[in-house]
Amino acid sequence: MKYISEIIQYETGDKPQFLKKLAGGDINQVYHCITKKNQFIVKANYAEKYPRIFEKEKKGLELLNKSSFIIPKVFSSGSLKQLDYLLLEYIKPCINMNWKKFGENLASLHQITNNAFGLDHNNYIGTIEQINPHKFKFLN
Repeated sequence: MKYISEIIQYETGDKPQFLKKLAGGDINQVYHCITKKNQFIVKANYAEKYPRIFEKEKKGLELLNKSSFIIPKVFSSGSLKQLDYLLLEYIKPCINMNWKKFGENLASLHQITNNAFGLDHNNYIGTIEQINPHKFKFLN
């Protein structure tokens, strides 16, 4: 957790007042952090383990921002002391899921189109690198 505190201080200039490891991260270490000015989620992993994983996740989150879903804002990503990290907006968990709204958002997400299949960059599915050739063009 020491390095997580250093990441927060490096990125925000604020010392964490509260830092809690969150459950559920199978690949990365995930922390909820509170400073005097803000709350963050920090994801971290060893840089050599999954090269550029957070840079690719950041691109994916930017794409999802085109949807109707609430997507956390990415404040920064980088490397510090052999750790890669992603600093995200903290979104308070919802107690009651609105499944109707979720379904509408999912349908809306699937209406976003492109002129080709795949992404313009490779990314990860869990720990496996996904190669995304962006070369199958639609016919107009």
